[in-house]
Amino acid sequence: MAYLNQSTITTKRLRTIILVIPILTLGLIIRLFYWQIIRGPELQTKANRQYETTTYLKAKRGDILDSEGNVLAGTKNLYNLFVYKPQLEISSLDLINKISAYVTPDKESTNEGDLKSYLLGRLSLDSNWVSLLHYVTPDEKKAIESL
Repeated sequence: MAYLNQSTITTKRLRTIILVIPILTLGLIIRLFYWQIIRGPELQTKANRQYETTTYLKAKRGDILDSEGNVLAGTKNLYNLFVYKPQLEISSLDLINKISAYVTPDKESTNEGDLKSYLLGRLSLDSNWVSLLHYVTPDEKKAIESL
């Protein structure tokens, strides 16, 4: 009789386990679906905000003047010109001709021919991202953006 009683207890335990494990698994799957699918975009935005921030500096640095009022050091906005070659839709020579019409030669080149050969050399590099010009003035930047 003790043997029969032990057998029924084991059978009841197995039935309980067979019912409880699928219910717990289903509950876990539903909860994961809620967090990943339903609340996923909101949580992704919160996670991105922890690492990506945009800061606008509104204060301008002051100029350093000499005793006569001439500017010794000041703030000047300058830009760099980069090209992402896989998205370049025109030929390198057309790009150089368009850019050189709006950019004045600087310390990297002394005249327009030197500027074109410098730009051609930069565009022939193997890298996808190529830095073409440094210290582009705001007027040159606007002219290049209009292209």
